[in-house]
Amino acid sequence: MAELIEASHPQEAVELFQQWKKGEAPESMGDFKPTLSAYSALMSATTRIHKHEPKESKMQAIKGIFTEMEQEGVHPNVHAYNEALRQCARVRDDDLAKLLFEDMGSAKIQPNKMTYLQLIASAVQSRQLNRALDFYHQLQVIPGQISGGLARFAQRTLQGLLGSCVRTKRMEQSEVILRDFREWGLQITPAAVGELILSAAGADSVSVTISLMEMLEDYPEYYLDEGTILVVLQCAARNRSAELTDLAWSSLEQTQHYFGQDFPSPIVCHARLACMIVNGQVEESLEYLLKIEAKYPEVTEDLNFVSSLVEHASVGESVADKVYFMLEERNQQEKKVPISAMNAVIAACSSMGDLERSFGTYEEMKGSFSLTPNAATFNALMTGCVRHGKPESVKLLQEEMKSANISPNKETFVHLVDATLLTEGAAPALGILGEMTNKGYAPPLKLMQKVRLHSNQSGNPEDMAKVTSLCEEHGYRSLIK
Repeated sequence: MAELIEASHPQEAVELFQQWKKGEAPESMGDFKPTLSAYSALMSATTRIHKHEPKESKMQAIKGIFTEMEQEGVHPNVHAYNEALRQCARVRDDDLAKLLFEDMGSAKIQPNKMTYLQLIASAVQSRQLNRALDFYHQLQVIPGQISGGLARFAQRTLQGLLGSCVRTKRMEQSEVILRDFREWGLQITPAAVGELILSAAGADSVSVTISLMEMLEDYPEYYLDEGTILVVLQCAARNRSAELTDLAWSSLEQTQHYFGQDFPSPIVCHARLACMIVNGQVEESLEYLLKIEAKYPEVTEDLNFVSSLVEHASVGESVADKVYFMLEERNQQEKKVPISAMNAVIAACSSMGDLERSFGTYEEMKGSFSLTPNAATFNALMTGCVRHGKPESVKLLQEEMKSANISPNKETFVHLVDATLLTEGAAPALGILGEMTNKGYAPPLKLMQKVRLHSNQSGNPEDMAKVTSLCEEHGYRSLIK
């Protein structure tokens, strides 16, 4: 038997089997013994030989083995068919597996749990997910537990089925499979759970993600990486799930403790902040924002970092007022006020076109709040000026930034170019673009499109040449004629 299994080529194994049957095999193989194990080895070699042939030819070869088994007194029972199905799964031949299953019915052989698991494995590997789910539903109605060696095979097979369902966003089926995993006492490997969490959260399936996160509690030694936790937090924010937020944050704390980290990365902090905001935890988000400012002061100067707070405050005037009054109350209680939150309120007013309130909040920020504006503050003001017909005010804000020794960032330069295009034209705007690139900031494509349009309208060949040069420098080939 060992010689059959260890044969380097399937054709060699078939020839060796025939020699063994005729008594012409090496002495080490002994006398021919017609057993299910021997014919399993023959089936393994045969399915590999006929892998690329028409399904009728493949089925004929397997049927030939079954006929030979009967002649030798080895009846092709359910175990023989299961072995044939196992070989189909190995060579990813779902068509042959389907034919074998139909032949079982014709032979009135009752399939068992292993039969359906082999069929599921073959269908999943062949990416026939609907067929795999049909076989899974038939598996569910067979009474009895899954245990022993069958349990180990079931875990691997159903784990593959679950992964396919999650990746193809079949979340109802995923929940059913997860439920059966618990009822049957099966386990998923922690690494696979991590991969499934990533897929489920990316597909915005909160219930499946929660179920998988709870599964991880059985593996206290396994920790999710920050990238996976980030995706989970983003899913929680999009779906306003406080439960998923808590699970993700608890998992992150365990990860930090294990690796000796004192604070997560800025992007994870941003996702956590978004979760707090959308779940109505505005006061808690302000406290958390203070911690982020202390840890990453340069990051919170970017208005995009507090976009969740801006979006929340931009829903309507009353909400922006709510955030402002909350900050005012903190200030009166001599609690520290996050400058990022003040910037968010200014940005909210700007986005609504209420520039009077934007600048009023800015003055109060410097006065009663005793906060020093940063680049994000001026960017929030500039946004409103450019969008709502006050581009000339952007230059005044630029002068104020200079007098306060605040360096412009990429967003500032974008607003300056926009405002200059509207008030002075393409040539001065190109000068600011030059400053921007000298500082190491690449101009966004949309900005270059605007500059190119204004340059073409001006008809100045020097301006057009500069635009072409900048487009070439930054790889905007679509803008080069």
